[in-house]
Amino acid sequence: MDINNDNDKYTDATDEYLKDGPSECKMHDRNNSSDKNYSIINAKVAELINKGIVSKNIGEAKKPVPVKIADVNRHALKHGVSLKEAQEFVDNSVVMFDQGNRTLFISKEGNSVILDKEKRLISAYRRDDFNTGVLAILEVVDNE
Repeated sequence: MDINNDNDKYTDATDEYLKDGPSECKMHDRNNSSDKNYSIINAKVAELINKGIVSKNIGEAKKPVPVKIADVNRHALKHGVSLKEAQEFVDNSVVMFDQGNRTLFISKEGNSVILDKEKRLISAYRRDDFNTGVLAILEVVDNE
């Protein structure tokens, strides 16, 4: 299904929205993620990986750059999350993880996984369904 909404507040990392790299991001940051040190977050996530708490495939933690969901995989909403909720998880994310061709956005309310090229939602979960790894990541981000 194609989603047509206001694109003004969304971007992806390849748009002109980012000039001279992520440190110059002009996104309005509702989550105070701009003052986070992502190299420290990545080091702490690596410790969680070494302890077996977080999957080694989690990817690299980065400052969230919300995108507009443009398409939805038919299985994406099987956990009872609405498309509106999934977009809110992206918009309110406190950290995102670059996983190659997809990005995991984690907010305090839930998470969404988006295929980068198509901006297709492929999975979404509410906080109640977070595993210990995601909860540990939130703790790391909150304490950084």
